[in-house]
Amino acid sequence: MKAIASVFVIGALFASGQQPAAPVPDSPRPAATFSVTSTLVQVDAVVTDSKGHHVTDLTPEDFQVFEDGKLQKLTHFAYVRVAPGRKTSPELRAAREKPSPKSVEGLPPPPSAHVRPEDVRRTIVLMVDDLGLSFESMAFVRWSLRKFVNHQMQPGDLVAVCRTGAGSGVLQHFSVDRRVLLSVIDGLRWNPVSSDVAGSAISTFATLVTVDYIVGALRELPGRKSVVLFSDGFGKVGAEGEEETQRAFRRLVDRANRSGTVIYTMQATGLKTRQLGAQDAPDLGHSGESANAELNKQTHVGVRFGRQEAANIHQLNLAYLADKTGGLAYDNGNNLNWGLDRVLEDQAGYYLLGYRPSESTLQGTEGKPDFHRIQVIATRAGLHVRSRSGFFGETDGETLPKYTTPIEQLHAAMLSPFGSSGVGVRLTALYTKVPEQGPVVRNLLRINAADLTWKHDALGNDWAQILLVAMATGTGGQPLAVVSRNFDLRVAPGHMRGALRDGALYTLDVPVPQRGAYQIRVAVRDQATAQIGSATQFLQIPDLKKGGFALTSVVLRDGEQPPDKSGLPGIAAALRQFKQGSSLEFLCAVENGRKEDLDVDLATRVRVLRDGKEVYSALARLIGIQGGRAVFGTLKLADNMTPGDYDLQVIATERNGGKAMVAGQWTDFTVLP
Repeated sequence: MKAIASVFVIGALFASGQQPAAPVPDSPRPAATFSVTSTLVQVDAVVTDSKGHHVTDLTPEDFQVFEDGKLQKLTHFAYVRVAPGRKTSPELRAAREKPSPKSVEGLPPPPSAHVRPEDVRRTIVLMVDDLGLSFESMAFVRWSLRKFVNHQMQPGDLVAVCRTGAGSGVLQHFSVDRRVLLSVIDGLRWNPVSSDVAGSAISTFATLVTVDYIVGALRELPGRKSVVLFSDGFGKVGAEGEEETQRAFRRLVDRANRSGTVIYTMQATGLKTRQLGAQDAPDLGHSGESANAELNKQTHVGVRFGRQEAANIHQLNLAYLADKTGGLAYDNGNNLNWGLDRVLEDQAGYYLLGYRPSESTLQGTEGKPDFHRIQVIATRAGLHVRSRSGFFGETDGETLPKYTTPIEQLHAAMLSPFGSSGVGVRLTALYTKVPEQGPVVRNLLRINAADLTWKHDALGNDWAQILLVAMATGTGGQPLAVVSRNFDLRVAPGHMRGALRDGALYTLDVPVPQRGAYQIRVAVRDQATAQIGSATQFLQIPDLKKGGFALTSVVLRDGEQPPDKSGLPGIAAALRQFKQGSSLEFLCAVENGRKEDLDVDLATRVRVLRDGKEVYSALARLIGIQGGRAVFGTLKLADNMTPGDYDLQVIATERNGGKAMVAGQWTDFTVLP
């Protein structure tokens, strides 16, 4: 995919290629709930009573921890409270079923605020085992996931939706933005491969390896981490499984321990009859005796290779995986969202227990680390403990990912759900339609020039070096366009003050093959200091195949400044920052998807929200532009308008009678004092 790129430093500029600078050491990672060092092994545990309620008042004397059957002396103890108990009142349940007052019916909700690591309470991966789901189960899971995102997901939940059939790129899908998650869920499709491999040793091994990759990616993320695996089940993973599968299973358990991740399993088959259906077409032979024998073989409980036995094996192995990583298993039910409620309640808190390992724990055998089994027991009667089952004898430092080159560091920063702030960057992704070319995503990246290291040359120019990586991905996580370039930014004599004020503007035009949801990710590295900044934005291009109309992205500009002579959006459109008392202009084009070349009679308005609450609403105007019409308006910001972040929504409603159609677009802006 061809991408058109350019860089402007306001004042005077050109760019030239350079070689990357030397790498910098890895940055430290946040603490995990499970860790292994030469002086400490930490393990987390959840304790419940006979009714399944969390027990939070235990002391170190109430626990016994065994490593390979040997009792260990506890040296560290704490109870970590992750989130307050979830309310389940009738009023709350009723509220979940009502449309949010923050949104307009028929339109997507407003974009979520940018998440910070300290705001994350739970990190949840919804893992769809498309290698082991039937066509019916995939539809059931997709419906349940949409309900989870719309009604069960809580503030502070960082969520990703992934498939075992496409294991790479998990971090690309982490978000607190419901629009992003719903677009991924809508893209889930039944995998025909599952009809051939579901429940087999090959499918089981592939699923374990993919979940292992996902768990490894969770290691440096904050919050109480969990993977919820939706599957019809898989083959044997314990002592009776194949050697390769056993090794993959143990490696997964170890990696889950070190990343502080609990795995929950959801059997998606629901309650099913074990009787034969028309699709079975059994060979009943020529006698009643042979027909009965065939039917019994396939349906009766306890008959070897019968479908009841196969269902039990698949169910038990899912439960085995959850048990060995400290999670819960949901099965024999038709309500996956009830199981997801149990998962959220189980994330309320946990005990953190630590002990000093012996020297033999980390020695290994023939150069390979040994697997050590862990057992945690609560001595108080009537309590149940769920914890990790074991770990490999390696320290955390030996298993951490290493980012040694500048490209690896940028890639890691770009895929992280949290923006890096070493270099200030602001990303604005704008969707537009170019005649005879189709949909195009124009990406505006404003780089804070004050965060770069500037040098002075003999001609009086100031210059800085940056390495920039930009990537656009579709719903499936596959890159549509990737740009990786080194730039020399030069400022002519006498223009440095303006460059520091306005920054550098990078533009990237990405033609997209089809309408749909896209993620735009960028990262910038100051080559002199190795400081990195990153940003990401979600973009939804409306589908007009069924007719109707849509709005393109909202472009903002300072109404008190003259339009840019180049025809390109200026710094104001990229930065989206406006001072109190200034004028904010907004514009977005109207697309008509109907075959008839008729203008749609529209009523238009604009809304401004702060912290999800509407603070302003007014009518907008329809104006003529080259090739069509656009929604336009000017907002005069009050001199005493509260500084901070705001969301702006443009809405257009059809007035031609019949069922009213509505279209809208969101953007955000910041008010400065």
